[in-house]
Amino acid sequence: MYVFKVKLKKLIVMKKRSTYLILMILAAFILALPATQAQAPLNPVAKDSWILNIGIGPATQPFGNGYGLGIGGKLAFEKGMWKVGPGVITLGGDFGLSFSWRNWDYVTFKLKERWGNLFIGTRGAYHYGFGVKGLDVYAGVPLGIGFDRYTHSGYTAGYGDLSWETVSGYKHTPVFPYLGVFFGGSYFFNNTIGINGELGYNVTYVNIGLVFKLK
Repeated sequence: MYVFKVKLKKLIVMKKRSTYLILMILAAFILALPATQAQAPLNPVAKDSWILNIGIGPATQPFGNGYGLGIGGKLAFEKGMWKVGPGVITLGGDFGLSFSWRNWDYVTFKLKERWGNLFIGTRGAYHYGFGVKGLDVYAGVPLGIGFDRYTHSGYTAGYGDLSWETVSGYKHTPVFPYLGVFFGGSYFFNNTIGINGELGYNVTYVNIGLVFKLK
């Protein structure tokens, strides 16, 4: 039990460090904004705009489909559909992958567990730039379906191969609903490319990446 608690604390610390690192990188980009202000567009996401973003960060582990450490990546595309108030409502879709893993290593048994999740869904969001050149702030929800693949291998001394039931009470859901919420922000250096970051619960808890304006 003591060894388990120590390992759990280490996993939590590592997750926190990766999240802090992503936030620090995002903060560094924000501090560099004044240098690119002259080229940045005003209200970059407008009606009929097409945008594409890709990001990576610490993975969520929905419905028991993951434990321990995890990493996820997501690709999303949206089109500006309706002008509502000062902002724009976008609709689109996203595609994500996440991987999680856990290793047990004790005197009497060893175990390796692996989860791989595939997310496919639609997404909608409300975007507003607050009148700041290059800035796009948004919030929205994804809705779709997810698929999980779980594998494990290990052994106990004198008992042969382990089965999932004998190792743990955790279970996984091969097919699960993909839903959540996200809050994000982008800064466009010009009319084509920028940086993007999101917080929330979907493929990742937090991610950072690039955003492209296709139209």
